[in-house]
Amino acid sequence: MIPLLLACAIDPVLDTGLGFHVVGSSPEDGEQDVIEAAIPEVRFSEAASEENCGSGQVRLDAIDENDAVLFTVETTSTFSSVDEKIQLEHDIPLHHGYDYALTVRGATSETDLGCTSLSGEVVAPFFARFRVP
Repeated sequence: MIPLLLACAIDPVLDTGLGFHVVGSSPEDGEQDVIEAAIPEVRFSEAASEENCGSGQVRLDAIDENDAVLFTVETTSTFSSVDEKIQLEHDIPLHHGYDYALTVRGATSETDLGCTSLSGEVVAPFFARFRVP
């Protein structure tokens, strides 16, 4: 019998470890009484790249009970490198009676890195669900 050796390597480009990550959001995951004028925001462990964390990477969607997207809320991303956060401003108030998902997309491949920090680190995916009653 010949021993079989398997090796697994973590791709350093995709390994987020404890580096760049989401440290919080507003509204927080599970909040049930969010006002329709709330400006959702995501706070990071360091400043996010405006070039790589635009609307396709950090987004706000109305979702159903199975987390399927019902519609995407049109937002404008405002970046703050001082506060290390992104705010998603919307011109139309959020609709009453809907659940929303605040999502930060992480890497899906070596060429699609998702949201990154100013230093080039890849963020781990993030999802916060909240409700506007």
